[in-house]
Amino acid sequence: MEKASELADALLGQGLTARILICDFEDTAEIDKLLVEVFEIWPTGPWAVINNAGFGVPGAIEDVGGQLAQQQMMINVLAPAQVIRGVLASMRARGNGRIINISSISGRLAPPFMGWYSASKFALEALSDSLRVEVRDFGISVVLIEPSGFASSIWPNSLRLMPVDADSGPYSRAYSKARKITNSNFPEPTPVAKIVRIALESPQPKARYPIGKGTGLIPILRLLPARWLDAVMEINMGLRKPPRILNSLFARIKRG
Repeated sequence: MEKASELADALLGQGLTARILICDFEDTAEIDKLLVEVFEIWPTGPWAVINNAGFGVPGAIEDVGGQLAQQQMMINVLAPAQVIRGVLASMRARGNGRIINISSISGRLAPPFMGWYSASKFALEALSDSLRVEVRDFGISVVLIEPSGFASSIWPNSLRLMPVDADSGPYSRAYSKARKITNSNFPEPTPVAKIVRIALESPQPKARYPIGKGTGLIPILRLLPARWLDAVMEINMGLRKPPRILNSLFARIKRG
C-alpha cells in the first residue's frame, strides 16, 4: 500500500493520474481477481502488459529450500504466465497487443549462487520465445527486456533471504563476495524505463532488448566452452584470480 501511495503521489506531481490495483502474485486467486478488475476498467482488455513483478532468491542450490524455490518460480514465471493467459483472448479479438516481460542478464547466463533466480528468468525467456511465435499471426508482439545491474530494491531485499549459516557455512566466502556486489552503487534504472517505452512505441519491436553494463558480451560468453564460462563466472564473483590472458576481457566487461 505504501508503494502504491508513493506512485500515486509521484504521478499527481506530474499532473497525471492512474488506477492502481494491488495484487499478491503468490496467490493465483488474487491474480484472477486482478484480471477481473482490469476488465471492469477496460472491457476490451489492455493493449499492453508489462510483467515486472519479481524477486531474487540468493544462495547455493543446496541452501535454498523447496518452499522458497517454489515462491521464486511462482512470482517470476507462473504469475506472469497467468496474467498473459488472462489477456491474450482480448488481444487476439482486437487483432493487436503487446506483452513485455522484464527478464535479466541472468536469464541468458546463470551466475553461481543465483541459480534459482536464473532458473526463473531462463524459464521466463523460454516461455516468451515460444509465445512470441505462437501469437505473432494475431498481431501480438512479445518482447523481453534484459537488464544487467541497476538500482532496485530487489537485491537489498534479497539479503534477508540469505541462508542462516551464510557467515559460517561452506559457502561463506562466496556469500561475503555476494554481499559486496549487492551493496554496490548501481546506476539508476532510467535507461530500462526508456527501453520499455521504446518497446511499447516501436511498430516492430525487437524480440530482446539487453540493457546495461556487460550485456554486449553475452553472445560471446555464451559461445565459450563450459569450463571457460565457469572460470569467467568464478573470476567475476571474485572467487578466482584471472589469468593474464583474461585480464583484457574482464576490463572490457567492467567498462560495459
